Amino acid sequence: MLKCKRHVALLVGACSLPWTSTAAWAAAAEPVSVGDRFNQMHLAPGFSVEGWEVRPTAELRSGYDDNITWASVDAASSAALSLRGSIDASQQAGPYALGVSAMLRQTWYPEASANDRTEGTLRASISADLGPQLVLKGAISAEAGVETGITNGIVVDGVFDPYTKKAVFKRLPVEAEVDYSLGRIGLRGDARLEAVHYDDQTTRSGLRVSQAFRNGYEGEVGLRGSYEFYPNLGAFVDLREGARRYEDSNGDSDTWRAVIGGTVELTHLLVGEAYVGYAGQSFSNGGESSGLSYGAQLHWFARNLLSFSLNASREFRAEVDTTAGTTSAVAVTHDFVNLRAEWEPLRQMLVYAQAGFEQEERQSVNRRDELVSLILGATYALTGNLNLELEYEHEDGTSNFSGDFERNSLMIGVTARY
Repeated sequence: MLKCKRHVALLVGACSLPWTSTAAWAAAAEPVSVGDRFNQMHLAPGFSVEGWEVRPTAELRSGYDDNITWASVDAASSAALSLRGSIDASQQAGPYALGVSAMLRQTWYPEASANDRTEGTLRASISADLGPQLVLKGAISAEAGVETGITNGIVVDGVFDPYTKKAVFKRLPVEAEVDYSLGRIGLRGDARLEAVHYDDQTTRSGLRVSQAFRNGYEGEVGLRGSYEFYPNLGAFVDLREGARRYEDSNGDSDTWRAVIGGTVELTHLLVGEAYVGYAGQSFSNGGESSGLSYGAQLHWFARNLLSFSLNASREFRAEVDTTAGTTSAVAVTHDFVNLRAEWEPLRQMLVYAQAGFEQEERQSVNRRDELVSLILGATYALTGNLNLELEYEHEDGTSNFSGDFERNSLMIGVTARY
């Protein structure tokens, strides 16, 4: 069975559509967590060039990873060294906000050099505030990275054969959004189209696997209507439709979702939204699946120096089965829950903890994969331009089909902002 699903984490977050650079967004938007406020308080001044506010960053980290590829047997482990450079530039020109950002990260594993990886992103965005009722946004990006999923491998003749490396992808997303408001009524339309390419994979048994079943184009359009009953309390209806078209057409699928939900902002104590509805997908071989869809993104400000963030969702994905060289898409239900706590014990220190749970179930076979993750970290502002970073990650994966695994990673480093 060949895995065919979107990567869990993009190098540039797509959920909130950061149309301007990170620095500009942080300066313009209200903090949604203690961490955001901490980053704003310790934001480097940067410098100006022809009206552009520019903020470069450099980061060096080292540590150890005892299971680089999340393997259930014969896990590759190594010391790790990571070097990252990034730059954010933003400009406000009348009603237009322009943003450009770039990031490049190189990670080396001296005892497992086959897993060395290069990741990067380049993004340009524009936002036009055309009066109190209409806002237009657009962005284009180029992304290269490594996919992280619950399992990493294929099923060959009924036996799971893990890949020797994590999936390496390249993406070219183009995004557009229109926001219109009229009194208590709000309308938003958005569209996203991505060109997608994954490098071929090799399994532990030596099988070379083409990724044509997920190389191609992925697109989605959405329409959202909202109504504000009271200040900071509203409801919305969200409709979405998507299509995925690949070089191997047996991996193609169409998706749709219709949900209703509510938004809340209670005196900055609880901010966010939650929704519930129905979603489905259909495949080129005639198969279909549908079911309950839900999600929530909530921020709770327990105290001035302590905040919690909750993200939860259910979505439908697709995988591709292969039998004697013939492929066909099958449905996967993916549930995700993540809770993050951020605490500022000192003016110069941020401490955070993040716990997550993911589960995937297949309709075609009795297979369930689960992942429990924990991240603990801290940031200490040594000076106005230099931060000390410490982060520990732990993952436990269980499966009644592909085998269980455990991973631990510890990284320490410094981040310099100018």
